[in-house]
Amino acid sequence: MNAIVSSLERRIENLRSLLELQESSPNGMHAVTVIADSDSPYDRWLRIQFNQGAPIKPGNYVVSADGLVGQVISVDNDQAFVRSVSDQRASVHVQVLRTGFRAVAFGRGYYNSLELKFVPEEVDIKVDDVLVTSGMGGRHPYGIPVGKVISVDAESTSTFSRILVKPSSDPKAHNSFIALTGPTDDNLFFSDKLK
Repeated sequence: MNAIVSSLERRIENLRSLLELQESSPNGMHAVTVIADSDSPYDRWLRIQFNQGAPIKPGNYVVSADGLVGQVISVDNDQAFVRSVSDQRASVHVQVLRTGFRAVAFGRGYYNSLELKFVPEEVDIKVDDVLVTSGMGGRHPYGIPVGKVISVDAESTSTFSRILVKPSSDPKAHNSFIALTGPTDDNLFFSDKLK
């Protein structure tokens, strides 16, 4: 019984957080619900459902109150296919919140993590650094939480570091999200929540 109550409390808190997020830009966001997800060890995707007539289209991004979940790849009536940020084919332009350094994070599939590639060893990146969308590449607004650095290792065979990142949002933890369908402010996610 306690597990059921705890689960319901987490769902209510998630919905409350999404509502607060949506209130900041009600015309540029639409609620979506997960109706299926990937069971493949390599592909990380979600199938979402939304109200008929919502202006959700390929390229829109899906977020939770914790950060970036993924990108809409295709739409069919009131459903869409979303590629998770941790999918092996996914990439996102990020910025280290502490230093401003910009890079590209790539999904690692079943590891449910991301990796920053081609980052020189001398770049100042530390464990627990927070990564947000950089706004570069024209695909994401600035400042959506993407993840937190969990390891930084110098590779013995190159001059680059191997940097692994835990995504901010876990698509399997909730079944309700927000699709960003219009312009949003760069301060949609406040930096005090990111630490």
